[in-house]
Amino acid sequence: MKKFVLIFICFLTLTTIVPWNTLETKAASTSWLEQELDGNEAFITETERVLSKNREDITLADLETIQELDIYGDASSIPDKISDYKNLNTLLALNGTISEIPTSITKLTKLTRINVDNNNFQEFPMILLQMPSLSSIEINRNKIKEIPSEITTLSPHLGSLDVRYNELITLPDNIFTTEWESKLSLLTTGNQLVSDIPADWLDNFNQADNMLEFYNNPPNDYHQKQDQLTYSGARIEVPLNTDLKTLTPDKTKLGLKSGRTLFEQHEFMYYDDGTSNNILTNGVATATGNGYITIKSTLSTNSNPFAKVRVPITVTPPVKGGDVTVQYKDTTGVVLADSITLSGNVGENYTTTAKTIDGYSLTTTPTNSNGTFSTNPQTVTYTYKKDPIAQPVTVNYIDTDGKTIAPTETLSGNVGENYTTTAKTIDGYSLTTTPTNSNGTFSTNPQTVTYTYKKDPIAQPVTVNYIDTDGKTIAPTETLSGNVGENYTTTAKTIDGYSLTTTPANANGTFSTNPQTVTYTYTKDPIAQPVTVNYIDTDGKTIAPSETLTGNISENYTTTAKTIDGYSLTTTPANANGTFSTNPQTVTYTYTKDPIAQPVTVNYIDTDGKTIAPSETLTGNISENYTTTAKTIDGYSLTTTPANAKGTFSTEPQIINYIYAKNAETAQPITVNYRNSTGQKIAKSEVLTGNIGESYSTQPKTIAGYTLTTIPPNAKGTFTTNAQTVTYMYTPIAISALPVTVNYLDENGKEIADSVVLNGRVGEAYNTLAKEIDGYTLIKTPTNANGVFSAEAQSIDYIYRKNKPVVIVNPPIKNPIIKIDSSTNVIKEETSVLPKTGDSNPYNDFLAGILLLSSAMFLWKNHK
Repeated sequence: MKKFVLIFICFLTLTTIVPWNTLETKAASTSWLEQELDGNEAFITETERVLSKNREDITLADLETIQELDIYGDASSIPDKISDYKNLNTLLALNGTISEIPTSITKLTKLTRINVDNNNFQEFPMILLQMPSLSSIEINRNKIKEIPSEITTLSPHLGSLDVRYNELITLPDNIFTTEWESKLSLLTTGNQLVSDIPADWLDNFNQADNMLEFYNNPPNDYHQKQDQLTYSGARIEVPLNTDLKTLTPDKTKLGLKSGRTLFEQHEFMYYDDGTSNNILTNGVATATGNGYITIKSTLSTNSNPFAKVRVPITVTPPVKGGDVTVQYKDTTGVVLADSITLSGNVGENYTTTAKTIDGYSLTTTPTNSNGTFSTNPQTVTYTYKKDPIAQPVTVNYIDTDGKTIAPTETLSGNVGENYTTTAKTIDGYSLTTTPTNSNGTFSTNPQTVTYTYKKDPIAQPVTVNYIDTDGKTIAPTETLSGNVGENYTTTAKTIDGYSLTTTPANANGTFSTNPQTVTYTYTKDPIAQPVTVNYIDTDGKTIAPSETLTGNISENYTTTAKTIDGYSLTTTPANANGTFSTNPQTVTYTYTKDPIAQPVTVNYIDTDGKTIAPSETLTGNISENYTTTAKTIDGYSLTTTPANAKGTFSTEPQIINYIYAKNAETAQPITVNYRNSTGQKIAKSEVLTGNIGESYSTQPKTIAGYTLTTIPPNAKGTFTTNAQTVTYMYTPIAISALPVTVNYLDENGKEIADSVVLNGRVGEAYNTLAKEIDGYTLIKTPTNANGVFSAEAQSIDYIYRKNKPVVIVNPPIKNPIIKIDSSTNVIKEETSVLPKTGDSNPYNDFLAGILLLSSAMFLWKNHK
């Protein structure tokens, strides 16, 4: 009681000293930006993003630096103080509920583009007509019904006006008659325009959707209007494999949303826009099912601007078409070859070909030789006429005496067919006459073609000699043979120690009836003296082995400087290249010893300058290039590659530092579970790993017998320092599962108790228990003792071990203990007696109760 009174007095004291109103939370102050923009959160947030500042730190001077605002969604208005952004050139405020633009926007003299797509404008904002620099107005997907004719006041600078998907019916005529400084891009798709478009604007309008060409006073001229195509028919059904591009839409089911009439000259076609690729491939029905096909105008000039409408389509299983029988007959109807039967589904293409039939020529290719299978059988008939029998063409090869000098050939064919003959090449003969009928046509009369040859005269040989100036043969003579009039060619030989002095005038010529001699004359080369190449330093000391070059007089020689470690070439001799002569020559390359270069040290350090890998030292000669590379170091990533990673050795020592940053810290794992409505796992969990701050994404699994019911809110997120769990919840599909068989086996797999068979539905849980089996002890409980029924049969095995027999051991008899009573010196014998099973002392429970009661009274007394 005393404690309660003391606490109450303290409470009254505090409430007297501390006023209650001082305990109220002080209201947060409003920033200048929030006051200036009337709390327009969309514009405030975008300003923070552009400036990378908090709203409390933003000033008017900051606003004046902004050139572009990009606001997507949430904006319900444009603040009156938009004029504070005095250097703004682009304003994008999309997907909000803005319905008007404040007059203060006219102070933005540098604003060139405004985009207020997908807002709530009911009328065109007239204030924009006072903007001095606007080149682009985008105000599509609003509810504007009219564009003011005053829009032309912007003609000096407006280049693009986007009013797509509004409620426009007409366009002001002066848009098309005004001189726009730059060609106006006028985008009007998605309206219901009925205005006539002047011819010089047609190209501009061809850049928009839903354009349709209408004939006016057909077929002489036409103008273009914009409208929306409509379809009033039922779902179109076509069999599998139908090519819709070959079909013509039912024009009677098409109309215009404006109510205007489609002219007869306007035709339409099916067009696959790719949105139903589950059943269509380039306009061909490749799979059964439902989808859409587009009907468009055939007068469309390119792939986009056309009047079009999407209509529902169903691709049905293929319908077997009537067979196509291909027949081959003569002009009297007699069958000339076996007919061919083609089978296919309705709408599929078929192709037939004419056969080549000996003795007959095709006269008629049927118009239906290629086509499509239909529900009715079709017949394709190829008609032939019998060829007249042609007489042979005999080809003879004779000499001028009429003697046959090559086997005769006989050509055969049909009347009217072409034949071709060729002259033969016959050794020792030359063709003198090519017959005029060497090529012609077979006819009903036999023909003879005769090639006439004359015998070639026998040519005498050409002898080629190779001699020196004394007439001595210095290379083997060659003999050439051929026919009179044929060309011959000879060439000079390369002969060691000799040089050609004379090429004969008859080195090339023709064989004749007289023998000919061709003589090449050579002179003996004088012996040249060697060229010695020396490599010395500036003191004349030899620093590399000399080389000796040999050759013939006047032949060229070439020498090259050697690369000698520690030396640099200083002098290239003037006679480094020259010609061998009768005098010995010496070529001397002179080198200077290179100065010793200082080493290059390569360090591998972290951002604190600590060495994280052994340094390397590179050595070389001055001006030689060196190259270093970054190392791959576990737990670190390279941040800085030094500018001097590559360079040249010099007289100064050089240091190269590769700088690394320690890698990001590994985050705690994310465990993805798949459970049923009772919380049981129905699929193997997955563990995702990554670094702190990295994004993760999980996906539900397709699990037989289950349907996904819950996608967790943390299915996607970021790795953190805490372990996370993502749980997908499933419900079982009500289908019968295969049984679960519970077996009770010993260690050898032998059944020691009756099996139990459990039945249920896929996804339902099952539980099993081990049995108590006399003489056996359970040693292994299966991991699938509890689980869920599935579409597959399951076995559960409990494993037991046979017990060992119990051996009863009698207790030992204790030896008596001998004690001597010190007072009487009498020897006593003590024997330990064990109590009998079931014996008890009747006073034990009573004494325990007394002790417990005494302890309780002692504690209670001390507590008081």
